[in-house]
Amino acid sequence: MKLKDVLKPLKDFAPESTAEPWDNVGLQVGSQLDEVEKVLLTVDVTESTVDEAVEKGCQLIVSHHPMIFKPLKSLEVAGLVPRTLVKAIKNNIAIYCAHTNLDLAEGGVNHALSDALGLLGGRVKGLVPSGYNEFAKVVVYVSEDAVDQVKEALWRGGAGHIGNYDHCLYQIEGTGQFRPLEGTDPYLGTQGEDTQISEIRLETIVSLRDYPSLIEKVKEAHPYEEPVIDVFPLHFPKNTRYMGMICTLDRTVELEELQARWGKKTLFVGEKKPIKKVAVLGGSGGRGVEYAVKGRVDLFVTGELDYHDLIALQAEGVAALLLGHGASEAPVLEALQEILPVDSIISQNPYFETF
Repeated sequence: MKLKDVLKPLKDFAPESTAEPWDNVGLQVGSQLDEVEKVLLTVDVTESTVDEAVEKGCQLIVSHHPMIFKPLKSLEVAGLVPRTLVKAIKNNIAIYCAHTNLDLAEGGVNHALSDALGLLGGRVKGLVPSGYNEFAKVVVYVSEDAVDQVKEALWRGGAGHIGNYDHCLYQIEGTGQFRPLEGTDPYLGTQGEDTQISEIRLETIVSLRDYPSLIEKVKEAHPYEEPVIDVFPLHFPKNTRYMGMICTLDRTVELEELQARWGKKTLFVGEKKPIKKVAVLGGSGGRGVEYAVKGRVDLFVTGELDYHDLIALQAEGVAALLLGHGASEAPVLEALQEILPVDSIISQNPYFETF
């Protein structure tokens, strides 16, 4: 399978365009046309990661943290990053990373972490606001006999979601006119003759990031040679994207219960008390401290916090449970295994329990 085909569902799940402006995500080594049969998943790409990929016959490494983050001045192999990159290139191993776009994805890093801790049974809302999801109005004209199949293509493409409703659409009857020219094979009408037919105008909404793939699905389902599809960027609505989650549990739990669910090394700072409301932010949690305090949570679960963040939380009566940076992000690797269309996937994280 071509690399571009392996990566497509991952890019749909965590679009590169949603990454933070300072981030560096996407394909860092390799070609979209590389052949891929086996994939290695990891939080970090290290030299030993590349060695394992070579040993196990992997053609692609998918990582959470970018291999190339700061600009490189040379590829002299004395440095760790250049040495690792050169080794990957020599062994024809591609490297792709999904970082803050995977943090922000629905079902991404923070969803996977919350699920691993058993926190998703109650009410959930976002923690740290981080930009907006923008939308487009999509308008499709189609003959009456093909309306249902085009609607199904719209739903498959992610259109028609407004809040907690789906299949949202408005349709209007009208008359379409066209004249098929020489060389055409019209679904309706005759070459060289003006044709008028009864058509349905379908209007719906789709995430701006999803509309290109939606258009392809509509074209596949549409019976016309040249379907008319209009796309209008919308100023409203704009839904806030969030990094991290606040989970209000159905019942109070004790710290020891959460630690047992996690089953690995943790560091707890604060006063032990029954826990009902939990903020979750995988990786480095500094940006979530303000919002955990504003949300009046009992516990802030994250990968790591600096000294002053811990002081600030303690002053506000919020306890912290630190899992280790890489450890807190590793649960998402299971989700990636389900997304990637490759039969042979190896999941690796050499820093799973470190702080």
